[in-house]
Amino acid sequence: MPFRSMEQGIQAVQQGNVQEGARLLKIALKNPELKGALRATALAWLAETKSAREEKVQCYQEALQADPNNEDIRRRLAVLMAADLPPVPPPKIITQELPEAQPPNRIPPAPPASLPDAPTIRSAPPPPTTLPLGQETPIKGMPPVTLTPAPAPTVASPASTGFYRAVGIVDGPNGAGTAFFVTREGLLATTRLVVGGMEQVTVELEPGRQLPGRVARAFPEFDLALIETGYPVTQLLSVTPQPGVPENTPLTAFAHNGRVIPGQRRVSQGEASPNWFPTTITQLYDVGGNPIFDNRNFLVGMLTRNTSRESAQVYGLYIGTIYRCVEHYISEVRDGMGRVYCPSCGYMSRAAALGGFYCETCGSLLPTAVGIPRFPTPRPQVEVLYGENLHRPCTTCGSRVGYYNGRCLRCGAEIR
Repeated sequence: MPFRSMEQGIQAVQQGNVQEGARLLKIALKNPELKGALRATALAWLAETKSAREEKVQCYQEALQADPNNEDIRRRLAVLMAADLPPVPPPKIITQELPEAQPPNRIPPAPPASLPDAPTIRSAPPPPTTLPLGQETPIKGMPPVTLTPAPAPTVASPASTGFYRAVGIVDGPNGAGTAFFVTREGLLATTRLVVGGMEQVTVELEPGRQLPGRVARAFPEFDLALIETGYPVTQLLSVTPQPGVPENTPLTAFAHNGRVIPGQRRVSQGEASPNWFPTTITQLYDVGGNPIFDNRNFLVGMLTRNTSRESAQVYGLYIGTIYRCVEHYISEVRDGMGRVYCPSCGYMSRAAALGGFYCETCGSLLPTAVGIPRFPTPRPQVEVLYGENLHRPCTTCGSRVGYYNGRCLRCGAEIR
């Protein structure tokens, strides 16, 4: 079976046995049953066994013929082909003069992503795509890129390339923080601590260039917040194909102010969490939300200010967990329930669309109900939403929706 030979070949390459891996991959590629995306994957792994650039180019060209819509292979091939091109002078972009300009980001960008593009959010969106969660085994993924990264972009280059390693949140309630793009439509990920209970924040793409951001969803259990900007980007950070971060892996986090935060994945004494990984980092230069890269320049997670009980060493949130939350948010946007963001708990409430005024998760007054008259009106759908008839009746409106902070969830009257 060609699939078995392909699987064994990829495993051999991963274990460092390049010659055996190349032999098994060639056996698999001789079988005509290996077609499409599987054939492209086998050719991409075969390219990793080649030392000559010309041989790598040939493998990627054949892979692109087998799977013409594979953007990852197209980017890899473009990087190889661009090696002979002369350097392009940076574009001239006029920016505002600041009293203290932030230092340029001189760390080379990560190589092209080895996983499918992150899901998109549009008014008429296509079906959800597979997320780079690391849930599949490395055998099913693309090989890690071993090419030399392109030259580091200057401060002015993001405006022309649409690529940002990190952006800033400059007006958060707890101080300035960092965020990074997780979809090409401009969805940002940062920590809940950065945005707090705010609904609108200011995003700084680079010194002197800012745009508004709307907090769209928060997951307090993961200290994660998602921000909609509507700003399109052409390239996302390269996500690790691995399901986790091995112990003692060197890590590098980046703050939007240009500071580099080195560390490594700390050895866990207890059982490792599926969502978090411990680091040796103890000092942050902002409130958090910094993208974390491994020693191969792959994005592995986000730096938070959550620490262990025994030390000041902070934890990182796995990139797989972040993208699962992104997928969950996108499904909420698409379900047609007319959900409204609740800044108190971060939940996407359905109460407003059903005629309610209070979040069904935390009981807080929704932003859509601020400054308008609220009155008890019988609405069967709201009764179902709030769990009607499960509590004693309110002495004011008679509903049984329950109480929060001493107030009725339906009419807001105080308990007498």
